[in-house]
Amino acid sequence: MNTKLTKRLLALCCAGALALAGTGCSAEEPSSAANRLEEIQERGYIEVATEPYFSPYEFIDPSKSGDAMYVGSDIELAHHIADSLGVECHIVPLEFSAVLAGVTSGKYDLAISALAYTPARAEAMALSDGYYFDTGENSGYGLMVRTEDLAAITSADDLADRTVVVQSGSMQELLLNTQVPAVGETKLVSATTDGFLMVQEDKADAIITAIGTAQLYIEANPGCGMSIVPDFKFTEDPAYAGTRVGLPLNEPELLEAVNEIIAEVNEQGLYAGWYDEYLQYAAQVKEMLATDKLLTANAKAQLTVAVAALEEAATASNPNQEPLDAKRLAVENLVNGLYTISVNGKAQVKGLYGELHTIKAPAPEEGTKFAGWKVGDKTVS
Repeated sequence: MNTKLTKRLLALCCAGALALAGTGCSAEEPSSAANRLEEIQERGYIEVATEPYFSPYEFIDPSKSGDAMYVGSDIELAHHIADSLGVECHIVPLEFSAVLAGVTSGKYDLAISALAYTPARAEAMALSDGYYFDTGENSGYGLMVRTEDLAAITSADDLADRTVVVQSGSMQELLLNTQVPAVGETKLVSATTDGFLMVQEDKADAIITAIGTAQLYIEANPGCGMSIVPDFKFTEDPAYAGTRVGLPLNEPELLEAVNEIIAEVNEQGLYAGWYDEYLQYAAQVKEMLATDKLLTANAKAQLTVAVAALEEAATASNPNQEPLDAKRLAVENLVNGLYTISVNGKAQVKGLYGELHTIKAPAPEEGTKFAGWKVGDKTVS
């Protein structure tokens, strides 16, 4: 750790010790922290929000439990920042839109979830210096479409009568608004993987996406029937390059500390090593799942939790209805991070790259007690 940051942290620790000595360490008394960095030091942990469905940045190893199940290059960065600040790291798994909202509102200390820089995002939260710069063959932003449409969609000029999906508030949305001459219809989603599914299911014609992300999705889902439009990339502003950490606004001390840590990470080449490590790690986990080497009991335990959460949400929306019969759900594929996102005669769970896997369940007949149930913003039909 550099000398400047070390001195600041020592000063914070000394100030905290003096404050406690003067107050008798009463747990009832309010915090004496003057800013969020001091608050983190005082409480002894930092809360980091992430969406753990985007390998190799952040994903779930289902062979582990508790906080240890959250792994990836971004998770390594989160723990490294915590270690450098001398505190514990608490990972908070959320959907991507909740990650952004949680940091924007100041509920969480950091968002580390493969965040790209956009002007709109920079107005809502503070963004750190870049810590990962993709310069490989699959760098940059492009279009992904159904393979059957490759001849008809060869660039952004071919979207005038097409439905295009992008992640809300993202660099992709900025590119749509500034570099696509015309579209037939725009659809916004909270996560890029939801957009991939819309194209795959013929609910949209194209998605603007990071090419590397699209390539990972295709490799994870070889039968998805989608392709990256060849020989086309959007023009990128160098000022927006790099993956960033998100922080609440008006916390200059915390931002400075995070940037100093990132500078050291970049200088030592740590993140590139973590990224390569977790590319291999994710491939091993995927192989383990595909070859059924993972203990089925662990997957069933996670499924039980997901179903319980689903039942609770359904009961809360319709307290007079009978709960779903969890026994009717059977695991079709063993996937990491079993996470229920919708119900429509079936439950779906996210895998390593945000891809969806189906857990089979008999479809309810029209007019039965299942019709009209709402889980989140989804309605069972």
